Amino acid sequence: MTTAKRRVVGGQSLDVSHSDLFGTFAIGISQAAARTVGLQPVVYHYRSELADSLSEKIQEKMEEVRALLGVLAYLEASVGAPDKFRTTHELRASGYVSTTSERAVRLIEALPKTTRKQLFDAVTELPRSTSWNLIDWLDHFGDHFQTADGQAQIGTLSYYMQNEWRVGRMQFGDREVVGLDDTSHPAILEVRDVLSLIDTSFFTPTILSECALLATVQNHYFFDHVVEVICPRAATRDVEVILQNTDPNQFVRTSHRFAANSVFERKTVG
Repeated sequence: MTTAKRRVVGGQSLDVSHSDLFGTFAIGISQAAARTVGLQPVVYHYRSELADSLSEKIQEKMEEVRALLGVLAYLEASVGAPDKFRTTHELRASGYVSTTSERAVRLIEALPKTTRKQLFDAVTELPRSTSWNLIDWLDHFGDHFQTADGQAQIGTLSYYMQNEWRVGRMQFGDREVVGLDDTSHPAILEVRDVLSLIDTSFFTPTILSECALLATVQNHYFFDHVVEVICPRAATRDVEVILQNTDPNQFVRTSHRFAANSVFERKTVG
């Protein structure tokens, strides 16, 4: 989600709109609904030609914290109950233990059980979540990091101008979030197929494995919060056909405000 508004001075655009970067289709929800579904403003960082920039250091230190938590998670799993601390096999298979932590993990495995138990008692004495859960939250925070510049040139600030808000992959409260790598969910295969049809070169298996579907929030589908569908004029009829299958009491407007030489149009669909 972006909250960007194009500024035009003297007939010249000063900003980069959502459509300039991502195409002429968009879905609009209110800011109140955005907070309901758990959207958060992203944290912008910058690419730099300097090898030791502050922005890159912040991300580097986050990776170090994640690696440390991975080692603590492995220690907890080697001693604690599997239903709370997961198993060491699950931690490895799910990527909680990074390749940089392998030597530390082997050292833990070589410790006597009594020593591991003493260390376990020490690190679990703090009133905190389990280490694997802290990794989940750290990854959720990492999901909200976005480069300020566009892909082509440093200093353009084209992404920063989007004022982007993002969902993140964390499941908590009444949010049902399903990773696109979870093909056991009935909707995931269909979503993957559609995304691949949109842009096969972008939606690679690697990208899809890092994405997630916000299925429901407080037992409501995401589309229940949609108030606007933005599309090119030529696609209006197709969009209206899709919207006819939605709740007839839901007010959704279609508009073409990103289309060339057009004005905003409001229409009740349903």
